[in-house]
Amino acid sequence: MTPFELAEKILAEGRSETEHRAAASRAYMAVFQHLLFHRTLARFPATRSGEDHRLLIAYLKNRREEPYHTIGMRHLPRLRVIRNRADYDLARSFPRYLAEESVDRASEIIHVLLP
Repeated sequence: MTPFELAEKILAEGRSETEHRAAASRAYMAVFQHLLFHRTLARFPATRSGEDHRLLIAYLKNRREEPYHTIGMRHLPRLRVIRNRADYDLARSFPRYLAEESVDRASEIIHVLLP
């Protein structure tokens, strides 16, 4: 099972806020890993640290060709905001629609924009 398939499974079967958070987190990480290992992004200077999340967004923003620029400007930052809320902002509720948004956006990136 791929990380994205796991996110889909958690969302499909999940009924609790904890499961919605897990689905959103897995969806972000599926996209992040997909991008790190994508053949067209081989020149991204990964540091193998937590900084790679910020650095990858900046790298994609600086690439002017599509779909990289749009992924860096809109899609990946939005997924990261949702993932950070899911993983770190436990005082705020986490509605299912955020998990759905994450899984839908991850699917678009992985299967349509940059397969």
